[in-house]
Amino acid sequence: MASENLEDATRASAVEVVLSLTVEMPAPVRKAPETASMFFPALIKMLMEVEKDDEVWINSAEEDEISATGPSHTAQDALKRISVDLGEKTTLAIVQPLIG
Repeated sequence: MASENLEDATRASAVEVVLSLTVEMPAPVRKAPETASMFFPALIKMLMEVEKDDEVWINSAEEDEISATGPSHTAQDALKRISVDLGEKTTLAIVQPLIG
């Protein structure tokens, strides 16, 4: 997920696998150290991804708004869903050091 070399669809699928596990088994995902050390940092990285070429960014931003795709939208949706499944308190405790 953290690798920008993978296609967006592949990264979105990887996120979806983790989110599916979170829905079915929130406690083990909450306790797994990889949740805080790998998954959340990857989501934050995806959230901050923007196109570096201005012309491409302008066109892709409009397309992303229409289709709601792209790494930043995937990460935004994932953060909403995982905070519900793991609990806001757990999510905040994990994310706070990453953004603060």
